[in-house]
Amino acid sequence: MVVATVYKWLLRLYPRQHTDQFGQEMTSVFEQAAASELKKGRFAYGRFVLHELASLVVGARDARGAGLLLGALAVDYSLPDDLIDAQRAVESAKAGMQKAIATNDFKAARDLCHADEIARDEVCRLRGKYRLPGT
Repeated sequence: MVVATVYKWLLRLYPRQHTDQFGQEMTSVFEQAAASELKKGRFAYGRFVLHELASLVVGARDARGAGLLLGALAVDYSLPDDLIDAQRAVESAKAGMQKAIATNDFKAARDLCHADEIARDEVCRLRGKYRLPGT
């Protein structure tokens, strides 16, 4: 479908983080809706395609402009995988410590406390690397 190729190409106008997070879903929804509109006839399909492609361009402009207008206040809520893994390591160590303390396994609690410190240091290092607040 040529229109889907054009849609995917125009999707590149969005900031990369946006397309990484939402691009596949947006494309899938567009393709499903386009197939549905095509069943209604060429006129309905053509109107749909023009509207969607124009909306995609306007949405990309707005997404890029939001970062410029807000500057440092613009927040990207998606986090890099390595930072997510490090945060999960902190949560896991904390849960393990709580369980070890509850069962009076203080040696395991000390070991998990050490693992927690290492994981927290890694979170701080990665937050600094990605220039995120909380470093």
